[in-house]
Parts: sequence; C-alpha cells; structure tokens
Amino acid sequence: MLNASGRFAVPALAPALLNLGMVVFGVGAHPGVPRAGQPAILAMAIGVLIGGALQFARAAAGARPARLPAAPGVAAPASRRAARRAR
Repeated sequence: MLNASGRFAVPALAPALLNLGMVVFGVGAHPGVPRAGQPAILAMAIGVLIGGALQFARAAAGARPARLPAAPGVAAPASRRAARRAR
C-alpha cells in the first residue's frame, strides 16, 4: 500500500529492522541464555520476535502519514465499501 501511494523508503527499510533485531539480540544475548539454563537458539527466537515488532512498528508509523490503517480490516472505509459491493 505504501509503494502504491509513492512512499518507498519505509517499505524498503522496515525489513532491515527484522534482520537488525535478529543479529543484535541473537549475538548479544547468546552468552547469557545458556547460563540461564535455556538452549542457545532461544536468543535467536527472541531476536526474531523483537525484530518483527520493530518492523511492524516502523511500517505502521509510516502508514500513518499516508492515512492508511496500520492493519487492514473492516474498520477501514475502503474495506467497508468493498464488503458492501461484494454482497
């Protein structure tokens, strides 16, 4: 949706936050996780969650100036119009 409205930077850079979260948290927390009695891969799994949250937050913040809903649903006016036409 952002690409269609002429906003290209946010959709291009938001996935980098996922990678950044995975690498930074995965590498940073890796030494501490086994000491806590958990498998080392848990650090990467938490990094994926943090990176995904960062990516969503950045994409949602970029959608606000374009007057797009953060998550499409029936609350969006265009969705309601499309649902009425489909009946």
